[in-house]
Amino acid sequence: MAPGGALRILGWDNEGVRAAEWLNGKGIAAFVLKYRTLQTPPSPAARGGGAAPGGAAAAAAPRQEMTIRNGNANPEPNDARLAEVLRMGIADAQQALRLVRRNATMWRVDPGRVGIMGFSAGGGVAVGTALAEKTDASPDFLVSLYGPSLMDVNVRPDTPPLFIAVGATHFNVTNGCLALFAAWKAGGRPAEIHVYDQVSAGFGMSRRGLPVDSWTERLHEWLLARKIATR
Repeated sequence: MAPGGALRILGWDNEGVRAAEWLNGKGIAAFVLKYRTLQTPPSPAARGGGAAPGGAAAAAAPRQEMTIRNGNANPEPNDARLAEVLRMGIADAQQALRLVRRNATMWRVDPGRVGIMGFSAGGGVAVGTALAEKTDASPDFLVSLYGPSLMDVNVRPDTPPLFIAVGATHFNVTNGCLALFAAWKAGGRPAEIHVYDQVSAGFGMSRRGLPVDSWTERLHEWLLARKIATR
């Protein structure tokens, strides 16, 4: 399980521990991945020095949905540092999958039903792991919670089944997740997507009194239908 955080931090509780505990309650083993992130110094605001230069102008500028090509919804595609961090995050996820399979007997895990689940940027890490060449580090299924692909999407015949849940008004992310679903569909691979009204940014394990609160139920149903979960 890969928490979100824009590849800069990790949302460890709401998108990590709490989600893992929910899976545990369904009889599913869960491992929270502490993947590498971009190391950045504290902002001037955090040091008490006021807002960063240009912050007010950026906040006032009208936003436009980004153009998505090849299923790639990376909002900062030309940032070499973030590209390197994404590469390292995917490598960390691959090593985690190898580790789980290597210890499958001791941890009472079925090595043929080991998947990856990611939130937001962690979803991008998870997608990248699923898109990589098929190895012992490939997931058997992919779950992305408001996590679009951060790289070009090339779906192969062995690309794993995909489940997506996203808010309907999550700027750039909603369209990115729709593009990801479309790429899986075009590639002839199994995919399911739920787009929830009245929801923008990441909902994680929080409760809002809206239909999005049931995303965990929809995911559990999907896991059962695909015989990934057994109860």
